[in-house]
Amino acid sequence: MNVLVTGGTGFLGRHMVAALLEKGHTVSMLVRSKSKINIPLDPKLTIWEGDITIPASITGLTENVDVVYHFAAQLGEWGIPDDLFYSVNIKGTQNLLDECLKDSNPRFIFISTPGVQGKGNKQAKESLPYNPPYIYEQTKCEAEKLVIGYNKLYGLSMGIVRPDFVYGPGDYRRLSLYRAILRKRFLIIGTGKSILHPTYVDDVIKGLLLIGQHKASLNGIYNIAGPEQLTVENYIKIISRVMGVPAHRLKLPLPIGKMAATIFEKISSYSEKPPFISRSKIEFLTRDHGSDITKAKNVLSFFPRYGFETGFRMTFNWAKQNNLL
Repeated sequence: MNVLVTGGTGFLGRHMVAALLEKGHTVSMLVRSKSKINIPLDPKLTIWEGDITIPASITGLTENVDVVYHFAAQLGEWGIPDDLFYSVNIKGTQNLLDECLKDSNPRFIFISTPGVQGKGNKQAKESLPYNPPYIYEQTKCEAEKLVIGYNKLYGLSMGIVRPDFVYGPGDYRRLSLYRAILRKRFLIIGTGKSILHPTYVDDVIKGLLLIGQHKASLNGIYNIAGPEQLTVENYIKIISRVMGVPAHRLKLPLPIGKMAATIFEKISSYSEKPPFISRSKIEFLTRDHGSDITKAKNVLSFFPRYGFETGFRMTFNWAKQNNLL
């Protein structure tokens, strides 16, 4: 099978490319710069240098491709202008969809986020209405609608995947949280009883492979998540236990946390440094957000394997081996 992966140098994309090559597939990887390639080269791997926001640079990209895994996106980070989210997440997706229609009409697998439905749900089903809170989620929401529209208008075979709270080796974005816990500089904001649904990266890749190849998955939306949900308090306790430090017991009242976040955000607006704590981070740790994976179990026979303690232990070992913690 010929597979195209966009965003192949990112956390999930790297794991996806490695898994596809291991299974013997021929893989094309779209990168903005070949200098950013950080995976071993393979005879079955082709590197295509281009940018999804520039249609001319991806002309012919999907020719003879059976499946496209579209990971490339502008992530929600501090200080990113809104225009860039629109350009990459919406227009870039549309450019790639247009390219698919020109060529082999491959199955288009769009990697989205549970955030398109907002937070506040312990068991969010795929059918819940859209309620995106911030610019990242808003643009991913619009991109989902584009993918669905191309399926209905042009018959493009597609699948939309919403992986929940992914972590694992190679994930640099959560290292600051682990360091704060390790150095006893982390405080739980609020009660600590909000629900999280962590998902080990190998389970996500397993789900993505099923959706890319399983005939029953055609033209659907699927939640992919781990085997267990945790309260924020238990999540922190497990991380602390694995790293061999005492669990933090101090809690900061939510109103004070929100006030502090507002102040830090104001300070950061005058500098290039992200705030120590932000309102979006507080919301992430104080509002329920879990995914119902019944559909993936019933349709795809997707059964996640890695509980959080097992998955985090492997993540912690990777971080230690690479002198990151």
